Amino acid sequence: ARCLWGAEQPDPVVEIWWSAQKQEELRRLPPSVTDQGPIDPTKETLKMMKSSIALALAAILAPVALAASGEFDYSANGLDWASVAELCGTGQAQSPIDLQSANAVPAASQAGNRGPTTFDFAPGSNVRIENTGHGLNTMFDVTDLTAVIETEDGPQSLEPLQFHWHSPSEHSIDGVIYPLEVHLVTMTNVTGDLAVIGMMYKYGEENELLNKLWPGEADDFAFRIKGEEIPEGEEYLHDKGAETSLGGESTIDVMKDLLPENKSYYAYKGSLTTPPCSEGVYWHVLKEPLEATVDQVLNFQNVLAETSEGIRTNNRSPMPLNGREVVVFEDA
Repeated sequence: ARCLWGAEQPDPVVEIWWSAQKQEELRRLPPSVTDQGPIDPTKETLKMMKSSIALALAAILAPVALAASGEFDYSANGLDWASVAELCGTGQAQSPIDLQSANAVPAASQAGNRGPTTFDFAPGSNVRIENTGHGLNTMFDVTDLTAVIETEDGPQSLEPLQFHWHSPSEHSIDGVIYPLEVHLVTMTNVTGDLAVIGMMYKYGEENELLNKLWPGEADDFAFRIKGEEIPEGEEYLHDKGAETSLGGESTIDVMKDLLPENKSYYAYKGSLTTPPCSEGVYWHVLKEPLEATVDQVLNFQNVLAETSEGIRTNNRSPMPLNGREVVVFEDA
C-alpha cells in the first residue's frame, strides 16, 4: 500500500481504523452538500486523519530535526536541550549551579583532591570578537602560559581560548543572580581538559574592558539598538557569524581587565553550559564581582535580541548539585 497521504486507495491500516470509527465520524459530519456534489464521508474522514497524523508527525520530528542540526536556543533556558544533546538531559555533573557559601568546603577540609589554581595570565594581543549566534566570543593570542592548575595528573598550564558573556548570570551565589557573567575558557596543556573561570558583574561603575570592546559612543559602535540605521561601512555584530577585530596592536590584560582584585573562588567539577554539555570541566567562580553599568548590560542584551529573534537572555537554568563537593579557595 502507498503512503497514506497522496494514496488513491485507503491503506489497510486506514481501512481498519475506518471500520472502528465509521459510525462516530459519520454522526459528526454535516449533511450539507458542496458545489461538487454530496460529501463523501470516507474521503472527509481520510482528510481529517491526514491532518491529525501530519500534526502528530510534525510534533515528533521537530525535535529530531533540531537534534540533527545541532542548533539550540534559549527560549526555555536550556530545559529542552536533551533533544539536541542527550547529556544535557541525563548528565549528573552539569553546570551551572547555585553556589551555597554555607555548604562550600575549605580546601584543607575537602574530601576530594581538587588542587589550587594560580591565576597568572600573560597579556594577550590581536583581540577579535565574533557573534556566535548565542553570544559574543572574544579571542586573543597569547605566547606565555603562566597560569597553572593542580590536577590529578599533576600541575598543568592553562591556555586561554576565548571568553564570552551570559546575561543574566548562569551561576548564582547564595541564590543571588547577577545581571552578567563572563566565562574565560581555558584548556590544560597536558590532558586537554577544559577549565573555565567565571566572574560575576553587579551594577555599578562603567567597566573599562566592556567600554573598550563595546564602545557606546564611538562612531563605529557595533552594538546599535534595533531599528537604528547603520551607516554604510560600519562594523555590525548583530548578525550570527559577524566578526570584528580591534587590530593587530590591540591588547588585553586578563589579570587587570577581566579578573577582580580578590581572587578567592569556588571550585567544582561540572560541564559546559551549552550543548553538547560535556562534563569533566574544572570550574572556578570568583567570589568578588566586577562592575558594569545598566547601559553596558543592555547593549549586550540588544545583540542577543537581534541575533536570537527577540530572546534577550542566554543563561542556562541551574542544574542539581547531585552530591558534588564545592571547594572554596581563599586568596592569600
